[in-house]
Amino acid sequence: DNIIKLCGSSQYQIRTKSVNLNELSAKLKRLDEVNLTPHCLFFRDIVVFRTGRAFVKAGSEEEAKIKLAKYLG
Repeated sequence: DNIIKLCGSSQYQIRTKSVNLNELSAKLKRLDEVNLTPHCLFFRDIVVFRTGRAFVKAGSEEEAKIKLAKYLG
């Protein structure tokens, strides 16, 4: 995975493999509210794009990786 801290924020951009947003949405809806658009999925402190790019709000790079792994598997 490729991870970049966005300047001046507690947001991290992480690039992973492409994601089926419909399948991910169905999985995450069991845990909490999901907002699915044609291009991305919003869940808690995470925004995931079909291309596999994700923005994660976290206090550290390690926390961002853990959050993303927890929900994307």
